[in-house]
Amino acid sequence: MKPIRLILSLIVALLFAGGGYYYYQYQYVETLRLSEIVGKPDNSLEEMFTNMFDFDTGLTRHDLKQIGKRKDYWLQRVDALDRIADPDQQAEAWAKLYNDMGEDKSMAKLRDKVFEKSGELGRLVLEALF
Repeated sequence: MKPIRLILSLIVALLFAGGGYYYYQYQYVETLRLSEIVGKPDNSLEEMFTNMFDFDTGLTRHDLKQIGKRKDYWLQRVDALDRIADPDQQAEAWAKLYNDMGEDKSMAKLRDKVFEKSGELGRLVLEALF
């Protein structure tokens, strides 16, 4: 009876370990491409551009959850920058926003990969999150 119990215990432990490893890989290690984040566009032209400019964002599913929690805050900050008319003040405000984004680990990844390509692309990704 003891060997069967031991074998069953080992099988259950291996299943839990395998499930935990898969969950960790899925949530914290696998990075997503831009098309996986934005989703399938309705317009064929948008789909063509999404496929043409698709790249690995370096963001994991965990990062997206963290960014999603503060998405509204970051969108408000980006919208406020668009309302600044003076180019010098706007450049200074963008620099401050970039520094603030750097303090948030998940947002720093988004900033480094997506916002460097275009501020509009960054806004699109933020709006597409949730």
